[in-house]
Amino acid sequence: MARSVYPITIWPNAIKAFRRLGVAERILNTGARIRRAELRHWRGRVMSRSEPGELEEKLGEPTVAIHRADLHSILLSALPEGLVHLGKRCVELKQGERDIQVTFEGGEKERADLLVGADGIHSILRQQMMPEAQPDIRDTPRGEALSIRRRSRFGCHERNLGRGTRFGFLRIDSKRVYWFATTNSAAGMHQTPDEIRGFSLRGLAAGTTRSSC
Repeated sequence: MARSVYPITIWPNAIKAFRRLGVAERILNTGARIRRAELRHWRGRVMSRSEPGELEEKLGEPTVAIHRADLHSILLSALPEGLVHLGKRCVELKQGERDIQVTFEGGEKERADLLVGADGIHSILRQQMMPEAQPDIRDTPRGEALSIRRRSRFGCHERNLGRGTRFGFLRIDSKRVYWFATTNSAAGMHQTPDEIRGFSLRGLAAGTTRSSC
């Protein structure tokens, strides 16, 4: 289901909810605990630091980073077979007095008591319910990847800020580290894949400056 390399961070309150659903242990065993998060100046100075590990001591549950595809797999495995249907695109909704009717491409219709609008930044549901709320979409140059880094320390999430640029990384399981590099851009700006790749490599080099992770 998840095709990008984006991970997701799950905080203690969500872990508590997943525990009630019976999937918390699988999430903890698959992902990586985050015990410290740092925001750094590009020269290496720590600008701010948070301690999710202290939250774990107070709340009894950890903060976990996990690949979205792994989380999807865990959640899907806990559902009855045939309950989730993929490849359907919502094109219209109608609010009734007691339920909601959804129309999909091809004309198929479904009714439900509750409809969750989680269909992304180009949401059809948002456009129909709040047509005046248009997101500010920009083609921001961004590079991201998953890397095998067996010796990186567990539990640290680091972001580095430069002038209009950001670089960060965190471990998401026992073998993989997710990293990203972005830069501010003007509306309408586009870059070729080679330009984005070059920017990402420069961000990767800059992001290693005096890292404690």
